[in-house]
Amino acid sequence: MITNFIVAQEAYDCWTITGTVTDSATNVTGMTVSFGGVLGGYGYSAVVGPGGEFSVTEIFAGLQTGTATAQGIDSLGHTSNLAEYYVSA
Repeated sequence: MITNFIVAQEAYDCWTITGTVTDSATNVTGMTVSFGGVLGGYGYSAVVGPGGEFSVTEIFAGLQTGTATAQGIDSLGHTSNLAEYYVSA
């Protein structure tokens, strides 16, 4: 499950995306988190660290206001919930 999903503007086109992945039955370290919604056209993703957190800071030129999504997928192809965050660009 993805919680604490946040998209924060650092500078004009520079944004940081963070969140936490938990799963009581599976080790989430190394899981890939893909971004969609208003972030979908940029092709960025993040890898979950040993504490369950993910973070990526990138340039999102022309990012539009709207809903950003994040979804994790493990090595077996199991997906997490679809986390959502409203971005005000």
